[in-house]
Amino acid sequence: MNIVDDEALGMLESAPYTADLFRNLRAIGFEQRVEDPDAVVVPENVLVFEWPPDKGRELFPHLSGPPVMVAGAKGESSYLYRIPRGSQPVDPAQLPHGRILRAGDRMPISPGASIRRRVESLADIPELLEGCGLIEPVPPEVVSSLLAPYSLRGRSQHFIENVVTPEPLLGTICYSGQATVWYAPPNAGKTLLVMALLNEAVQEKRVQPENVYYINADDSSAGFATKMALMDELKVHTLAPGHQGFETGELIKQLKRMAATETAKGVFIIVDTLKKFVDLMHKAQASEFGDACRRFVMAGGSILALAHTNKNPNAKGKQVYTGTADLVQDFDAAYVMSPAEDDASSTDRLVGIRADKRRGYGAEECGFRYSRENDISYEQRMLSVQMLDASWENAFERDEAEQAEAKVIETIKDVIMQGVNQKMKLSKTVAKRLNISGRQVVRIIEQRTGTDPEHHCWTYAIKDRGAKVFAVLEPEAASEGRISDPQPPVMQGDTAPDRKPELAT
Repeated sequence: MNIVDDEALGMLESAPYTADLFRNLRAIGFEQRVEDPDAVVVPENVLVFEWPPDKGRELFPHLSGPPVMVAGAKGESSYLYRIPRGSQPVDPAQLPHGRILRAGDRMPISPGASIRRRVESLADIPELLEGCGLIEPVPPEVVSSLLAPYSLRGRSQHFIENVVTPEPLLGTICYSGQATVWYAPPNAGKTLLVMALLNEAVQEKRVQPENVYYINADDSSAGFATKMALMDELKVHTLAPGHQGFETGELIKQLKRMAATETAKGVFIIVDTLKKFVDLMHKAQASEFGDACRRFVMAGGSILALAHTNKNPNAKGKQVYTGTADLVQDFDAAYVMSPAEDDASSTDRLVGIRADKRRGYGAEECGFRYSRENDISYEQRMLSVQMLDASWENAFERDEAEQAEAKVIETIKDVIMQGVNQKMKLSKTVAKRLNISGRQVVRIIEQRTGTDPEHHCWTYAIKDRGAKVFAVLEPEAASEGRISDPQPPVMQGDTAPDRKPELAT
């Protein structure tokens, strides 16, 4: 086989063909023989489709890239395609007409033939040749690397088979196969929430209690005994530093060991609290703990860590997680809890929960409510926990409003009992004492005036010169008839009603 050299090419230039055509075909791998100047030989990895001049062409979607077309002077067309590695050869029976030329076949070149794609001009030839990729590129030489022994190539099926699909573990704020951290100020109820949601998950058979390990490292003797009894009832494992040979330094070692020995899948670890195992202000320690947790969840485990927020909120009044950002960056999800303002008259406590970080799973925000009564057991308090959905903030605001109103009501009663019992002076005194608007006090005075002890807090009687004199309404006052039965209050101003109230006898 003789490839056309420069001397032979010079001889061919006098032939009735375009010399540029042969140069371009040679550039993309076609061979030309001196003894056969009217044809070229198809190279490896190239298919040529030939069509009669009166027939159209069909494209095959499994062939690579746009074709290069060689058109003869009489309209004959040949379409050149690269064959991708690993592709199936084209079946000649798929062609409605024409024929296929493969590697080594002779492709005739008609007099006056040129290379082009559809109606593009010859000036586009260099771009066509570059874009069509007819010549399979030669990959770079393989080099040895010290990283090669660590390669996981070929083990994708192993990881596919061991994937842990994220499923809710504790409510919608802790998912399987993830590392999650909850931040909250002291006594906000984060452990209580864990207990309540874990109890719910076990009862609903969403978790296998034998696979759950609750590490209690931040409790009093009485608190530890109470929580351990609850965990025993659920058949959940309890671990504590200083018991059964377990120490705080063991946690990171065991997380890495479970990941290395492939014994992490399905295991759920709850760490209460994180500060006993890592100094969150120390970047290196936080990073090491985060790395151990990452290995553990990559091997199919799940972990929930409880931690504290800073003592002081940020400029917007929001709770902020304590420590460096390293742990949050290494974990899949981080939530921050914000309790409502305490109010002595409320028997419930409301806590909001917002995501500081999450990876596609879990609620963006929610809340929970629980009883704060002093004379109930921890188990009763746990059973009082009620999760609130995304509309929890409305309940939060409603509770705050009710607490604020209760404070105003108690102050109004106190001022009335002190002898300040006419509406205008009463409202001004209460407003000044609580540093709120007089309009807000007047609104509450009007709303709570009446004779029904279940809905009203005070009533009034019309005295000399039409003055309204208020008196606190005792719960049993209406039934015993010890106080005047006033008219239903208009309360849009201080004008007396049209008729005087009839005094009870």
